[in-house]
This record gives sequence, structure tokens and C-alpha cells, in this order.
Amino acid sequence: MKKALLVILLLNSIFGYGQSYSSMVADSEIEQFVQWEILNTPKYTEDRKRGLKKIFKKSISWKAAMIHVGGPFEDTLSFESKFYHFLKQDTIFSKEDIDFLSQQYESEVQGNWETDFNGSKMVKSSGNNVHHITIPLFSVDKRKVMFWKYFYCGSVCAHACVFIYEKANESSWKLINKYGCWIS
Repeated sequence: MKKALLVILLLNSIFGYGQSYSSMVADSEIEQFVQWEILNTPKYTEDRKRGLKKIFKKSISWKAAMIHVGGPFEDTLSFESKFYHFLKQDTIFSKEDIDFLSQQYESEVQGNWETDFNGSKMVKSSGNNVHHITIPLFSVDKRKVMFWKYFYCGSVCAHACVFIYEKANESSWKLINKYGCWIS
């Protein structure tokens, strides 16, 4: 009986540990991209001049992201519906990529960032000068990525945009497009 219990616990520890952010992309790939983005993109001019970028500890759901597509039911839209205007003229992602992005969108795991990113300060509450980030969505070959970032800097000060990057080399990404950007 003890051996059976030990085997069950061992198997559970090996196979029961799920992905923190996505059921389709390894946490390490997601964290590596977010870490790169934090360290390699400049602060907004409205951000504090000194100190680390403040990152909201909770990842933002793609469905709740305020991407400028309009409508009161935006948080219930499918990936294809939410990004219809962008995807109909898109030449960046293949049909297979769009299907993979959609699968990630529909199966995202909502929760807290499980790591403290270098160059940032993780904060538990939203407020001035805080960056909010969705879980990045990757192309099938993991060479392209899209994510939404929202920066709140005051009652009439905010930025948001979907950023699309392509892998430049093994340790760097290049911005290739933006979608649904807004500033208040």
C-alpha cells in the first residue's frame, strides 16, 4: 500500500504539475519573452524617470483586454471576431498560426506571474505608472509573438496596444506591427 501511494505521489508530481500561463506554450518561453520585453523596450515618457518598471502581478486576460474593437460584449468575442479587422489584412501570420493563436486565446490560464522579472517591480495593486500585460500568444514555430500591454499613468493618462514581434535571433525580438492602439 505504501509503495502504491508513493508511486501515485511521484506520478502526480511529474505529470500533475500544469503550466502556469498556457496549456499550449511552455512557461519558460513565455517568461523569456516577457523578460526580454521588460528589459529592451523603453519606458513611456509619462513613466517615472527613475526606478524599475512596475508590472501588475496578475496577468490580464486577452478577453478582458481593452483592444479598440468596440462593442459592449467585447469580452465574449472569439479570437477571430476580436481581431477580424486586423486578421483580414494580416500577412504576418499563416492560417496555421492564426489557428494556434486562437487555441491559446481560448485556453489561456489566468493567474499571477510566477516569476519576478529583472528590471521590474511586481505590484499587487493597480495604480499610477503600472504596466499590465497579457500572456503572450506565439506562432506555431514560436518565431512570432503577440501580446497586449496597458500602461496606466493617471485619471486621464493611459496607453494600450497589441504588439507583434518577430524573433531577430536567439536572444532578441524585433517589433513588426501594432494593432488596436489607443492613448487617453
